[in-house]
Order: sequence, then structure tokens, then C-alpha cells
Amino acid sequence: MPQGPLCAECARTPRRGRPGPVPAPDESTRLSTHPYEPLLQPGRIGTLELKNRIVGAPMGTNFAEDDGRCGERIQAYYEAR
Repeated sequence: MPQGPLCAECARTPRRGRPGPVPAPDESTRLSTHPYEPLLQPGRIGTLELKNRIVGAPMGTNFAEDDGRCGERIQAYYEAR
């Protein structure tokens, strides 16, 4: 993955093989301010437009009611996420 400018916190953290903080890159390098910035950019899956590229994996909770309906417990679980 190409290295771009780092956020202030990352720039203060020493990297393997280099003593001390990473020097600030010049403007000619990538415009990204953090290596994870692309995750915050809009994306598309087929015709679905996404606000960002962060997704959650499907989760099973076994919180359904005895008859299979979604009750208050599963509703509260998903609201918290």
C-alpha cells in the first residue's frame, strides 16, 4: 500500500527501522491525510451507493423469540450497533 502523509498521532510514533518520528512528507506526495482515509470515501456496490466503505459483518445473536419473531431484546441489540 502506498504511504501518504500521516496524521499527527501516527507521525509522532516511531516506525520500525527508523529512529524517532517520521519526517513530515512534502505536498507532492499523496493528498491523503491518513492511510485509512479511503475507508471514509463514498463507494458503490452495483447500483447501491454507500456513504463510506465501512461495513459490519452479519451477526447471529440467537435473540429471537421462541416463535421466531424479533422481540425487544434483538431490537435493542441492533439499535446499540
